[in-house]
Amino acid sequence: MNPSAMTFKLHQTNFYSIHTDQLTKAEENIFQELLCECTDTSTLDLLLEKWTNHHDKNLSLMSIKQNISLLLLNVSSLNKYLVDVFNLIDSISSSTVILNGTHHDDNSVKQFRSHFFNFNVFSMKGTNMFGGLLIAMHKSIRSQRVAEFDNLCNLIVLEVRSDLDIFQLVTCYSPPTELIPLDIFDRLPQHNPNTIFTGDFNAKHNSWSRSADNQKGRALFSWQSLSPIHSSLEIINKYISTSTRSNATIDLSIAPSHMSIASFSVLPSIRNDHHPVL
Repeated sequence: MNPSAMTFKLHQTNFYSIHTDQLTKAEENIFQELLCECTDTSTLDLLLEKWTNHHDKNLSLMSIKQNISLLLLNVSSLNKYLVDVFNLIDSISSSTVILNGTHHDDNSVKQFRSHFFNFNVFSMKGTNMFGGLLIAMHKSIRSQRVAEFDNLCNLIVLEVRSDLDIFQLVTCYSPPTELIPLDIFDRLPQHNPNTIFTGDFNAKHNSWSRSADNQKGRALFSWQSLSPIHSSLEIINKYISTSTRSNATIDLSIAPSHMSIASFSVLPSIRNDHHPVL
């Protein structure tokens, strides 16, 4: 076999039956990809180069993330915008992806897990057809569900271990016609005061949104500002619209003052009706 030959072809003299019934679906897909690469690649040098590049890419994807960055988006149907979500996440390399509004499509969540194999993916159903939640955390960052708050619709609570501390990461989708679960929010800082709240709360208030207040916004503002327990919480992404249909800021990141950051970015829409917040 000459690896530098102008063309490289497998010379098959016998046919063999290869049984794949014992392989998982993922293993079967990998096997098929290997066969296609072997038969479709013109030279052995090029084939080995492809495999080396793939190996290097996987090492890069699994490398340790030194900084924890959050991407928040109400995706407005993961099935409909799956490719757009893939392109967005691949382009920004965020260590944590928080999606609201997945619309309960289990197959899309499976495809998401398969594509981002270097992430631990946690999902939860919502209480209406527009709900559904997902948090993807890079595998180099230790994370797990908090058992006390597991299996609650519209809510995911994770314990995250960074180099500096242990904190809770929360995402909540609050449908427009439902109350924000502030009673549960009260319990979260008691479990760990280092708690970051994120999500589409559908809450509008003039202290963070350039839009008319609504009942949910007034309730969230009172919860945040009137209780000494929550007075240290700050809304990070103020006054920049996260809706493509109005000036409202309804997708929020809320963190204790000692954990908040001075800057954030609102990214272009992926063609749905919400802007990603990074």
